[in-house]
Amino acid sequence: MRYLLLSLFTITYLFSFDLAHLKKLKETNECTECDLSGADLSDLDLQKANLNSTNLNGTNLSNSNFARANFWGAELENVKGINSNFRLASFEASTISNSNFDGSIFKLTNFQSSDISNTTFINANLWDALFQEASLENLNLDGSRIAEAKFVENDLSSVSMKNTLAFEAYFQDTILLDQQCKYLKKENAILKNVECK
Repeated sequence: MRYLLLSLFTITYLFSFDLAHLKKLKETNECTECDLSGADLSDLDLQKANLNSTNLNGTNLSNSNFARANFWGAELENVKGINSNFRLASFEASTISNSNFDGSIFKLTNFQSSDISNTTFINANLWDALFQEASLENLNLDGSRIAEAKFVENDLSSVSMKNTLAFEAYFQDTILLDQQCKYLKKENAILKNVECK
């Protein structure tokens, strides 16, 4: 029983957001270096929100509008971000892991120098998104649209791309599996200095 209570306390502590931080975000549309871990940010209009270096671990971002929002350096672990709008948002230098962004819009979104792992973007719109120098591990892009997206200096060998629309997606100095290379060529993707292994 003692261990159960300790575990529950630990989980609560890990995902207990600061109420003052949540209030600040909702009132000013800005909360940099805040603790919003475990907060419910679903069904909100947070266009152009500034969440620079904020802890968003365990948050629910589903069905919300984060167009042009700033997530620079933010932490997003165990996040639920289904069917949301992240168009023109910046996730530069952020850490995203064990999260679900299925059906969301990331058109023209900046993921430069981000670290993304064990995350799904099934049926998401990643049109013209930027993944330059991003670490991408165990992502699921099945059914997504990555047309004109730019992948530069990435290892994509653990990324699933079944039925992905990749017309004129740009891959430079990247590592791909041979089957990925064949698929991308059929999709008229642009491959420059790509290793197909």
